[in-house]
Amino acid sequence: MKFFDRFRKSEIKFGELEKSHIANEKWIEHYFKITLNRPKDHSHEQFIDYLENLKNKIFEFSLGEMIDSDSLKHRETLIYKGTLNKNLTIISFPENDAQYSILIRFIDKKEEDNKNTGQPCLIRNKDPNDNRGYKFSPIESLISIKTLQNIEFDLVAVFKFKQEKQMTYLGFDDEDQPYVMEFDGIQYLKYPFEKRVELHKDHPELDKKLFGNELNEFIKWIVSKKDVSEHDKKYCVKIEEIIKKY
Repeated sequence: MKFFDRFRKSEIKFGELEKSHIANEKWIEHYFKITLNRPKDHSHEQFIDYLENLKNKIFEFSLGEMIDSDSLKHRETLIYKGTLNKNLTIISFPENDAQYSILIRFIDKKEEDNKNTGQPCLIRNKDPNDNRGYKFSPIESLISIKTLQNIEFDLVAVFKFKQEKQMTYLGFDDEDQPYVMEFDGIQYLKYPFEKRVELHKDHPELDKKLFGNELNEFIKWIVSKKDVSEHDKKYCVKIEEIIKKY
């Protein structure tokens, strides 16, 4: 199953969601990361120039998808098709002497952004004092489905970047709390495990739509790895503590 096969146009009652704290809180990360090898016959300067041109082309395609996407509200039902109330950031950086990565993220808009056109734009240099975040709420995540799917399609079809088999990594954040990260070599999805449990408690239909599996089945899969390593054992202990709270 491809990374985005779980996502289809769907109808979920909007009135209930717009009153929900967990559905509006920003805690989900969506971003694209592409790692490229510098050809041996390219100097660092030549490859950086190449990356700059590549970033501009990626921006043009991504911006087009963000502008073309829309959502349709019908009475109390919102049919999510892909609107993103965000701007785009694209940066490149060296991983080592021979590899560079391109990171594509979506930053919250502020009032003065594009006040004339209302269209998304590229934020080239984010001010250090600009505390706008890159995270999505579950509602934003659901709304962004079509846009993110189309951007990934462009990255694969137009720029020939290679998708890999979808993988799931179970890790710990800076506060030693468990998180989940799914990735396919291009698109990354990351979220705190506890937030997903809270979302499932209040909105199980939305939880399944966003993450593509039943939470209970996902937990069984995690627990099945308990004896694989000390890392997995610790992760299982942490999620068991979380589950007891709900």
